[in-house]
Amino acid sequence: MIRPLTNQVLLRILPPEKYSSGGIEIPQRRIGPSEQEQLNHMPEQPPPDVGIVEAIGPWRSLANGMKVPPPFPPGARVLVREGSGHKLRRDVGEKLRLVRTEDVLAVLTEA
Repeated sequence: MIRPLTNQVLLRILPPEKYSSGGIEIPQRRIGPSEQEQLNHMPEQPPPDVGIVEAIGPWRSLANGMKVPPPFPPGARVLVREGSGHKLRRDVGEKLRLVRTEDVLAVLTEA
């Protein structure tokens, strides 16, 4: 069992989705030569990762002693910045990442 420290979150990173919720395969986007030329001059940002919150460390304390809970519970699906935190492996194929609470970009909800 891994228990995060203060202001840390343990995530189980999900593999990238290849199919939409309706079962349609998501194709790679094709671009034209002029658009490719523009992309060659711009640095590419890696896409963010989606993960499930496995564990949350102790809540952060303010100067007045009050505790600040994270804005998401354990089990929430979250979007996290690619390359942030420390990558861990527990079992074959299981990707874990220990990140700071501030590195979580968004909480994904069902629409």
